[in-house]
Amino acid sequence: LFDCPKEENDGGYAISSYRKVQPRLGTIQDLKAVASEFHKSGIHLVLDFVFNHTSCEHEWAKKALAGDEKYKNFYYIYRDKETVDKWNSTLREIFPQVRRGSFTYRRELDGWVWTTFNSYQWDLNYSNPEVFLAMAEEMLFIANLGVDVLRLDALAFVWKEMGTVCESLPKAHTLIQAFECVAK
Repeated sequence: LFDCPKEENDGGYAISSYRKVQPRLGTIQDLKAVASEFHKSGIHLVLDFVFNHTSCEHEWAKKALAGDEKYKNFYYIYRDKETVDKWNSTLREIFPQVRRGSFTYRRELDGWVWTTFNSYQWDLNYSNPEVFLAMAEEMLFIANLGVDVLRLDALAFVWKEMGTVCESLPKAHTLIQAFECVAK
């Protein structure tokens, strides 16, 4: 239900902003009001929290595309095709009927961005502690609207280590536990 591109959005899982609702569904204030009404009726509000990736139209991705090093480090971006091929050699292709590999070349960056699911969904680089802090802030913003439960989407894919399949790695579980600590 969060803001996403009109065309390429993977059914809403390509988030452009965690602080805006898709206009056709209302506003963030409407979401807060719905949460309040649900609570009055004893209903818990459960939403998906897409924390593995953002849309390429997210503010962070746009800043990365503009050359901002801080935000380029929010994602996995490689200029060296050999490095991309080395990563791809151990990764499972999630949608092989759509595209090959887990990276998308972006001319603006003269490099490849990690895109596990779709070319417009950029994987976040949790080896950069600033990413965890930024996403924890987004998670708390959503929780403070009155959302009771956040389902962590694509959690098996959040941690990357060269030479592995990059799915359900031990540090992914540690990361999930860290998010749980933030939520308490």
